[in-house]
Parts: sequence; C-alpha cells; structure tokens
Amino acid sequence: MSSIRTLCAAAGLALVGSVWAMPGHAAVQRTFLLQSCTAHDQAKLAGCAAFFSGVLETVQDLQNSSALKREVCLPEKITDRQLREGVVNYMQTHPATSPDAVPAVLEALRALYRCP
Repeated sequence: MSSIRTLCAAAGLALVGSVWAMPGHAAVQRTFLLQSCTAHDQAKLAGCAAFFSGVLETVQDLQNSSALKREVCLPEKITDRQLREGVVNYMQTHPATSPDAVPAVLEALRALYRCP
C-alpha cells in the first residue's frame, strides 16, 4: 500500500507547482485540497485539477501493472473531472481519517471504485 501512496503523492505533488507551495509542510493537507477544489479562484482550481490529473494517471498506470494488487478499479473512460468531483464529494461527506490529502484521496478512491 505504501507504494501506491508514494506514487500518488509524487505524481500529484509534482504537478501542483508553486501555487500550492506551503512552507513547513511536506504533504498537501486534506483541508487544503478541499479548499482548493471548491474555491472560486482559478489558480487554486488549477492546482486541484493538476493534483487529480496526477492521481488519475498514477492509478491508471498501477492498474496496468500485474505486479501490484488492485485496490482501486477506475472505469475505463473516467475523466479527471469525474474523478475529482467524486472524490471531493466523498471527502466532504465523510469524516477525515487523515490530515493529509493523499491518504484521504486513496480512501475515497477505494470506497468509490472498489475492485470486483
């Protein structure tokens, strides 16, 4: 599981750029992700979209790897926006189990897109 978390964090954080630079924090926080994804500011929304583009690409790559156990099975034609809206809605309606964004996103993905 830690390899999935590490890859999602690396992909998502690599894409968010300086808009999301948070001094003193190594990881994007769950509350910061939710605030960015529900903001009216275009720069914050762009950071949110970039984060989820990285998450989607990473999960799709992991699904193609036979070496990793599949915990999340995304629909074949899911868009970044559909993924983002589903995860944000889940995070808004379920209590936080972690202050960090990546574990919260993975929890939502497992709940929303559980493998058969």
